[in-house]
Amino acid sequence: MRLPKYTWTVLTPLTVVGALVVAFFPRPVAVETTPVTRGAFQQTIDKDGKTRVRQRYTVPAPTPARRAISSIGTDKPSAAKVS
Repeated sequence: MRLPKYTWTVLTPLTVVGALVVAFFPRPVAVETTPVTRGAFQQTIDKDGKTRVRQRYTVPAPTPARRAISSIGTDKPSAAKVS
């Protein structure tokens, strides 16, 4: 039985990609494990923390959607009662 002409064209890249996936797949890391028990916490951390702020935001207080336009301080004359 003869294979189609494009078989090697498809199998070769798939084999290369498969080999790369296997080569770069993360390996399991050995860790130390112990059973969980109840008791007092016996370690302390005495180092100072450092806050890193990347973006500063100004958060405004909520305001109503519309506000009344004041006539104080405008250059237009207004009618006033003169006694």
